[in-house]
Amino acid sequence: MAFWLVAILFVATTAVSALLSRQRDVEPSAAGEFQVPVAEEGKTLPVIFGTCIVRDPNVVWWGDLAKNAVKSKVAGWHRIFTLSLLFERSRVLGYQYFIGMQMALCHGVVDQLISIRAGDNDKPIPGVANILPGPTGEAVVDISSNAARDMFGGTIRDNPTGEGGLKGRLRFYSGKEGQPSNAYLASQIGQATAPAYSGVCQVVLERSSITKGWPFYVGTNPVIKKWAFVLRRCPNNLGLTAGHNIIGGWDANPAEIAYEIMTNPVWGLGIPSARFNLTSWRAAGETLWTEGMGMSIKVDEPTSGDQLLGEIARHVDGVFYTDPATGLWEFKLARADYDPNTLLEITQDDVLEAPELTRGSWEETLNEIKIKFTNRTTFKDDMVQAQETANHAVRGEIASDTISFKGFTSAAIAQKVAVRELKIHSYPLAKARIVANRKAWNLRIGSVFKLTFAPYGITGMVLRVGTINYGDLANPRIEVEAVEDIFNVAFTAYDPPADSGWVDPVSDPLPPLAQVLEEMPYHLTDEAERKLIVAAVRAEDQSDGYQVWSDEGQGYYHSNDEGPCPSATLRDPYPRTTLALDTVGFVIQGGRDLPGLENTDAAGRVRGENLLLIGEEWMSWTTAADNGDGTWTVAGIVRGIFDTIPTDHAAGERVWFISDGGSLARPDPYPIDLAVSAKCLPYSHRGVVPIENVSPVTKTMASRAQKPYPPGKAQVNGLYWPTDVVGDAAFTWAHRIRTAQPNVVQQDAASVAGTIEGTYTVEVLLDGVVQGSRTQTGLTGTSFTYTLAQYLADAPSGKAVQFRITPINGLLQGTVRTTDAFWFGGFGLNFGRNFGGMNKGA
Repeated sequence: MAFWLVAILFVATTAVSALLSRQRDVEPSAAGEFQVPVAEEGKTLPVIFGTCIVRDPNVVWWGDLAKNAVKSKVAGWHRIFTLSLLFERSRVLGYQYFIGMQMALCHGVVDQLISIRAGDNDKPIPGVANILPGPTGEAVVDISSNAARDMFGGTIRDNPTGEGGLKGRLRFYSGKEGQPSNAYLASQIGQATAPAYSGVCQVVLERSSITKGWPFYVGTNPVIKKWAFVLRRCPNNLGLTAGHNIIGGWDANPAEIAYEIMTNPVWGLGIPSARFNLTSWRAAGETLWTEGMGMSIKVDEPTSGDQLLGEIARHVDGVFYTDPATGLWEFKLARADYDPNTLLEITQDDVLEAPELTRGSWEETLNEIKIKFTNRTTFKDDMVQAQETANHAVRGEIASDTISFKGFTSAAIAQKVAVRELKIHSYPLAKARIVANRKAWNLRIGSVFKLTFAPYGITGMVLRVGTINYGDLANPRIEVEAVEDIFNVAFTAYDPPADSGWVDPVSDPLPPLAQVLEEMPYHLTDEAERKLIVAAVRAEDQSDGYQVWSDEGQGYYHSNDEGPCPSATLRDPYPRTTLALDTVGFVIQGGRDLPGLENTDAAGRVRGENLLLIGEEWMSWTTAADNGDGTWTVAGIVRGIFDTIPTDHAAGERVWFISDGGSLARPDPYPIDLAVSAKCLPYSHRGVVPIENVSPVTKTMASRAQKPYPPGKAQVNGLYWPTDVVGDAAFTWAHRIRTAQPNVVQQDAASVAGTIEGTYTVEVLLDGVVQGSRTQTGLTGTSFTYTLAQYLADAPSGKAVQFRITPINGLLQGTVRTTDAFWFGGFGLNFGRNFGGMNKGA
């Protein structure tokens, strides 16, 4: 043997051995190991105002977990590598994860879903922007773009570090009272209707046609990426006109924020609206809108009402208080909205004690203020600053401080606030404590007055009330001090939610829906070895795969492992009489694991990249399309490949997509033909289906991979399905050579070049009975003729004719194929069968 031939055989054998060893498949994450973003009982449900990002929303339900294996894809192959590459092609690279999930975002009602972001860097999901809920408070968000599907690096088949992306249908609920219930959620928790969760803004990830009937696709990492929702909520309970409840298009009016905190009966203080002087509140709201001083805040931790109101007052430089004359809540802004000449004036005649006046030193002042605010684009901290040169000239140094106003989202507003704070901190302001008579009764917190006190040389000093004590009838002393909050707002915390009643959706694995065991034809084996292929359809979406247990006469043993096989049933009958390349195909229904199927092209079809099995007929297919109604259309089908021929298939017959989920019953070939039984036991993190719960499938081997292939292009007088023949009947066919032909050869293709294996035997059947005198053996050609004269001699009563051809190689007999029945016709021949309109073939 030539050296190069030896080298080639050595390399080929080494490659086959290496491929047969196969890398260990990636194990899918079980539900117990699967990690959703945040699922925390008792987590505070946030309240938002303006435009906020809600990161890590609380997952209050998740389930309907499904996993789909991502398998390697082989571009091409040589026949000697067929088995190796077929199963290397099905090597599991990882898993796609699909899940149903309900996330509570915040208290409603939310005006708009601005965007959805995912991942550690808050990457916006492409194609999702500015979603407005409908009249019922519901909006359907379809995430279906390729960019979204690959936003975490794409499929691991194309990028080893890729983690997939997001795809599916998300149903958004704004939290409106009376919002509809979610039908998908109801189906998952086993109720006629699910709670509507009125008042809660939420999203539900559902099953949909976008994911081909599977739940929402969340990528290939069992740890779901972090979710974040950018929401806008600008209440208008004060009835501000012309949209003045919204400031700058993004922020809420602080007057509206404070009013809702004080009046909301669910999460707020629940103060009745009749207790408010709405005129002052609306006036403050209009001023804030004119100034552009909107706020966006998120309250996501238990806190007291006075803390929240104090933060708002600090942001806008205002104060909330109850008027002692009316008992109504007032909102007062500290603004230059007065005439000093008309202010109430307190003099030495009005005070009961000498005023206490203090003034800070210049060392306590500042000449640089930095304001930390929230950038509304990134939702991260940003900063502006203001400087006072006169103070710097006095102090001779930089005196700086940083103050946080996280409720502001605009650099322009933050700059205004920096100037405001600089004015307050750059000059040593006086502070006073005054005890006055009843003349001071009309002063209120936040109001201004003039102080004239000749002994101190003070005339017309304008002061703003910080706190005030009105005394009582027995002691009519009114004490006025610097501004600070004195009203004690009741503590409000967010009670933890009640027990959700959520039940782990993952149950024990179920026995397979169906199993198949077939001896492998030559093109799926190496060197014509005896091997069996097995496949199983899982009955649920959560089992990780199945264990193969085989019995070859000595008892069952664990012989292999594989993932579930995509499968469905024929919706309609599929006849043998289609074209050899059927571009129309057939429709299947009741499918399992079909979304994982991948289409191929004409070259891939010839290579046999996509193989399916119906009954005992092997086929190669090109495309599988989801029809959106629970059915799929499989098209571009090459009928009767390898050692099979086209046969009729009834509606309801199972279709097995073997190339995407078939496994060897055992890796090693069988030395002789055996009767083998197999059981496929699905498994998950919950365990393995007990072997006694699974029925066996059996197969008796017949050295199938060693037998010659049946001829193709079998015709009678040029017809594949003859019914009547005039004159002699010429039976023709084309050679199929097992060891020389490509993987997939169409039935209508010409003869494969080369020397055939063995010979053909052709028989003539009349009404199903073999006419021994017409049998021809040892044929090596591609034709046989049965003459009209021979027919008249054999069947004077006019019997139906069939040809049967059998490929034979020594003791091995290949697949037998028999033509449809036909009749000899012509004037006076079988006249009674045709005259009078009887159906042909009757």
